[in-house]
Amino acid sequence: MTAEIGYYQAHRQVDKVHGLARHNACVWCGLDAQDHAYTHNDPNEIRDGGRVYSVNTNYYVAMCRRCHRSFDWAHKHFSGAALKRELERRRREAYARVSEEQRKAAAESRAWAVEAAEAWYEENGWGSSPHGRASSAVVQAAHERIRRAYEQNAQLRAEH
Repeated sequence: MTAEIGYYQAHRQVDKVHGLARHNACVWCGLDAQDHAYTHNDPNEIRDGGRVYSVNTNYYVAMCRRCHRSFDWAHKHFSGAALKRELERRRREAYARVSEEQRKAAAESRAWAVEAAEAWYEENGWGSSPHGRASSAVVQAAHERIRRAYEQNAQLRAEH
């Protein structure tokens, strides 16, 4: 990817590579994610007006909107060791705010949503073919992307 990629294109690329954020748990609280949040760790990040982002899809994690806003706010107001402490405090508070029962229910709901999405891909496909149906390779890629997103999210939760 090149620096000419804009903010929205970069986020669409993250969805293509890592799957939809909503198919993952928030890395902070464990509820349903809505966004892929930029981690602010890319040494080649792009600043465009008030937006900071990366074209490297490895610098994004799945987060719910509330945690994402808190995460970005901390990055705007702190730096260095103070930022690290503030992010850890906010992460702990976000996790404590949600019960294990809520996380379990959200995980079951996401699993159902992914199953439904996989069924839709199998029935309708995406991509192009002479008959308007995706090839088995395209469907397989969609399934693999969803599985990778879940695996990456589980790994990130274990690290955080």
